[in-house]
Amino acid sequence: MFKKLSLIAIFIVTIFSTTGCRLIFEPDVDAVSRLFASMPTGENRVVRELCDGEEVCRQLNSLYGLVKSEWYNAQKGFYNIKRVEIAEDTGYSYVYVDIKLRDSASGRENFLPLVFEMERIKLRWHIYSVDGLPEFLRRAERERGIL
Repeated sequence: MFKKLSLIAIFIVTIFSTTGCRLIFEPDVDAVSRLFASMPTGENRVVRELCDGEEVCRQLNSLYGLVKSEWYNAQKGFYNIKRVEIAEDTGYSYVYVDIKLRDSASGRENFLPLVFEMERIKLRWHIYSVDGLPEFLRRAERERGIL
């Protein structure tokens, strides 16, 4: 009996100490933080894991490319999570993030707002849209002199 209980205890401790289990219980803010933290390193797996839809994936991949470029130079502190709202009727989470954009003319840094629309399905987060991201990407490309 004791041997069975100790095996069950070891199994439970092993399951709850793995990375995958921590991700199962991951709050929405941590999912977005993990997404932004992986950008300077270029760990694109996080985008594939979280995005839901071709357009969102394309936009997030563009943001990854921008953050990895010499223009951002993999700097830290380029984003700030402001708040989270949960829609009671739909169950969607809205994570409000400010992301840094340098103005090349004045040299000042501006923060532009992004809103991540997310939902947890079967213990995984899915990002359906990022409001403000297309505008941010257009302005960033203009600041870099590409457009």
